[in-house]
Amino acid sequence: MNSRVLRVSLVLALLVLAMPVITYAQFTSSNYGIEEVFIGGGGQLDACGTAFCADQAVGGTAVGDTESTNFRAQGGFGTPSEPTLEMSVSGTAINLGILNTSTTAAASSNFSVKNYLSNGYVVRVYGQPPKNSTTSVPLAALGSATTSQPGVEQFGINLVANSSPGIGANPSQAPDATFSFGLAATGYGTTDNFRYINGDVIALSNEETGQTNYTISIIANISTLTSGGEYNTILVVQTIATF
Repeated sequence: MNSRVLRVSLVLALLVLAMPVITYAQFTSSNYGIEEVFIGGGGQLDACGTAFCADQAVGGTAVGDTESTNFRAQGGFGTPSEPTLEMSVSGTAINLGILNTSTTAAASSNFSVKNYLSNGYVVRVYGQPPKNSTTSVPLAALGSATTSQPGVEQFGINLVANSSPGIGANPSQAPDATFSFGLAATGYGTTDNFRYINGDVIALSNEETGQTNYTISIIANISTLTSGGEYNTILVVQTIATF
């Protein structure tokens, strides 16, 4: 029987949609606008000379976010007025090796996301399940969250720590859970359950957030009927800011 070799590559994509018109007044009414308010014992937001500019402040007793049903404010130094969305990915070339019917092939990759001055973000994954380079027949993708079953043809991912197989990690918040709020999406956040649907949301935050570190766990199983040969695919991980 011919062996099955499976390789997966992850590609980073960053997309900002529905970007609002940015006005530099953070607090407004029908009669006024206040740009980058400063409340404190001293300082200056734009201390400029002929060659440089700097932000100055004295003290920092009110650092962090505060919000109500209708308003949100951020206190502290260096709070720019431009929306920011950052993403990084590592471990982009994944080789699951030679597959067999008795064990699950598994590997992982990592990415992180943080955003500022938006209502959150969603992370989507795009790409076809790994295809046989000769026959172009893909492995069977898991359309619903399912446990790994050696001997049954399967391809799936999740974003949490697993015990069967022992791979992955839960989303972690940096610096901690009081600043960061990213989470695995429904279908990709249950231990030992895997799924893969092209275009699915796999992670999200429902609010502005510090950095969340994610681990994508990838599993593949084959059956006795799976064609021998080399299987390859490219998965695109795309982050979209929401407003």
